[in-house]
Amino acid sequence: MMIPFICILGAAAFGQCLTGFGFGIFAIALLPMIMPFKKAVAILALLSVAVNFQLGIRVAKHVRWKLLMPVVLCSFLAQTAGTKVLFSVNEKVLSKALGAVLIGLAIFFAFFRERISIKGSAKNGIIAGLIGGFLNTFNVGGPPIVLYYLKACKDNTEYLATVQATFLITSFYNFVLHLLWGNVTAEVWKYSAIGLIVVVPVIFLGFRVFKKISRKMLNWFVYGMIGVMGVVQLVG
Repeated sequence: MMIPFICILGAAAFGQCLTGFGFGIFAIALLPMIMPFKKAVAILALLSVAVNFQLGIRVAKHVRWKLLMPVVLCSFLAQTAGTKVLFSVNEKVLSKALGAVLIGLAIFFAFFRERISIKGSAKNGIIAGLIGGFLNTFNVGGPPIVLYYLKACKDNTEYLATVQATFLITSFYNFVLHLLWGNVTAEVWKYSAIGLIVVVPVIFLGFRVFKKISRKMLNWFVYGMIGVMGVVQLVG
């Protein structure tokens, strides 16, 4: 069980470096194969804080706080509601539904992105925050938020900085919710500690690769990640 756990987290952390998100999506699609779903969600809630901090601290000065605030505030509201759903709805039903949503988003933005224009506004931030916040309860909240930031941010560094700052704040809040619901056990702390040993060096190496990626390539990495993770969720 430990070797698959390490491999899944390593691959998820590297994917996060390339796209600015995906750590939770990739990991939650595979970890339930080797451990209970709710335990996996709690572990990822804690590890996501560490992952987003390690990436975000490198580009913190480029964060667009005005763009971020509506997203974060609305995400808090949606995550609170989503946590209640997590502990009351059948896990298989949630997984299939989330997979279908991710595939739909990937197809829409990959083939119709040039026909739409998403501006950095409070209204669009509220929409992205509500949808992303609810999905973040299940560690798949990235797509709506990153797709919004991809359009609203002017370059890769500003995009990565704003994404990581957003996910750092919302991931911490998500972890607090798990604490309040009593879903953080001694075993969760144990696996989280092991996970930190894995993801820290992977992110260090992955960030070097990110700096060499073009804007066009970044877009396709993001759309591809969303689509692949949607398929994994749907057939898992």
